[in-house]
Amino acid sequence: MCDKLWRATLYLFDRPADEFMTDELFDRLSDKADFVVSKYGWNAVFKSWYRYLIERCKTPESVVEYANKFRFYGGCDQKVPEPYKFVAYFYYITNMEPRKYDGFGHIRLMTEMIFEQYEDYNDDDFFDEDGNYWSPEPLDINPETDPLFLTEIAKWRETMGQPSN
Repeated sequence: MCDKLWRATLYLFDRPADEFMTDELFDRLSDKADFVVSKYGWNAVFKSWYRYLIERCKTPESVVEYANKFRFYGGCDQKVPEPYKFVAYFYYITNMEPRKYDGFGHIRLMTEMIFEQYEDYNDDDFFDEDGNYWSPEPLDINPETDPLFLTEIAKWRETMGQPSN
C-alpha cells in the first residue's frame, strides 16, 4: 500500500472524537477525502480505510466513530467490496449489542447507505411531485438477524476471538 495513502488515511481517521469541527476544518477534511479518492481510486482508498478499521478500531466507541467518519468522507457513496463482511465487523466489535452504545445511529445509517448502493435507487425517488425531499422507508437490512451477516460475524469471531468490550 502506498505510504502517502496510508498517511492520508491516518490524517482523516486518526482524529479525536471530540474535535471541534469548524467550517474550515470540515472543508479541509472533506476536500482531502475527495482528493485521495480521485488520486488513488476507490479500491485503493477502501483498502487503506479498511486496514485502519481492522487495525485501529477495537472498541465499540471506535467503530461508532469510524462509521461516522466513513460516512462523512463519502465512503457510503461508493460500492463497498464485501459489504456484509465490512458491516459485520461493526456488529462483531459491539458484540451484537450496538444499540447500547452512543452513536449507534451512525452504524445503522452507514449500513443503510452502503446497501443503497446495491439497490435500484433513483435520486428522483427521494423527491415528491412538488420537489420536496422525503425519506423512503429504511432498507430491510438487519445485521442482528440476517443470516448473511450472522455468518460474517461468526467468521470475525473465529478469526479474531471474542471482542474485549
